[in-house]
Amino acid sequence: MSNEPRKGGRERALLRVFTFEAGDHLFAVRASDVGRILSAGQEIPEGTSVVDAVGLLSRAEGRSARTCVVLLAPSSPDEPPVAITASRALEVGEINPEALLPLPGYLFRGESPFLGLVPPGGSSAGRALFLFGGPARILAAASSA
Repeated sequence: MSNEPRKGGRERALLRVFTFEAGDHLFAVRASDVGRILSAGQEIPEGTSVVDAVGLLSRAEGRSARTCVVLLAPSSPDEPPVAITASRALEVGEINPEALLPLPGYLFRGESPFLGLVPPGGSSAGRALFLFGGPARILAAASSA
């Protein structure tokens, strides 16, 4: 996607995201939220809440095979550390926030961990992409699931 000028001369602001797979799904977090990517052999810092990405979507699918963990950078010093399980880390890319579709609240027992869904064609990945909210939102959703 390019930063094509919009009518009125404004440029379209693209959102930089880090994409990863978990199970059969494609997920993303804002690139600014990523602290580190840990491989399966690396130790997860003590006190970190590890959230199963696939488990947030469906209890029936169970847990995905974890080959890495996306460790999110806390937005404040008193925020607990959060990590998301992943099968495969992919890349940093850009999405158009205008392509983001809301997910219905009834899909989740509590708060939704996602900002929305980018349909196929709305990102460079070419398939549907679930965009997570920030660390606090993910932790709140995992606690209410």
